[in-house]
Amino acid sequence: VHQLVNYNDADHAHDLCNRRSTSSVLHLLNKVAVDWSANKPPLTSLNSTGAEIKSLHRGCLRTNNHRNHLAQTFHPQIAPTQTPEDNQASIKCVLADRVTDRVRHIDVPITSLHEMHLVCVFRPFHCGTKLMHADINTKPTGGQLLQEHLDSICGRRYLPAPGTQHYQLLDLDLFWQQRDRLLGAPSNPRRFRRSGRSAR
Repeated sequence: VHQLVNYNDADHAHDLCNRRSTSSVLHLLNKVAVDWSANKPPLTSLNSTGAEIKSLHRGCLRTNNHRNHLAQTFHPQIAPTQTPEDNQASIKCVLADRVTDRVRHIDVPITSLHEMHLVCVFRPFHCGTKLMHADINTKPTGGQLLQEHLDSICGRRYLPAPGTQHYQLLDLDLFWQQRDRLLGAPSNPRRFRRSGRSAR
């Protein structure tokens, strides 16, 4: 089963120079990242719900493209694409298709999202900020949380276990050391042992 999941996030007015939001879209196929982007919309959002809905709309348009591509390659998505969202107001707007004064300026994306939800393109649900993988593109995330997000979306759980012949043939110890060097993380032997990897 090829399961598609769509993560979207926006950080409202984080840029101190022009007060634009950073929008992030991340698609996982079988829990591994296959498509991601981060950009600044051309206009400043008036509130955090507006920024989140614009990001969600952008992500769901890409979701629709991925679903069409998977259907053409004989891997159709039977169920709606799971779409975690950490802004509950955005979910309420999309599900209710009710435009309030606060979000009247984005009524077209809300209506579009509502229609995509009705035809089962996606299913939004609330998830906590710490579980939102798209946060690594929109908020200053560091340390252990950043490492967990990166390991998760890069498919680390699918790698062979340390000590196996397959692990040694792939030379994964060297891979982890080079990756840590590129990310600026210290190659600490204790960190390798704690995460189940052995240091060289």
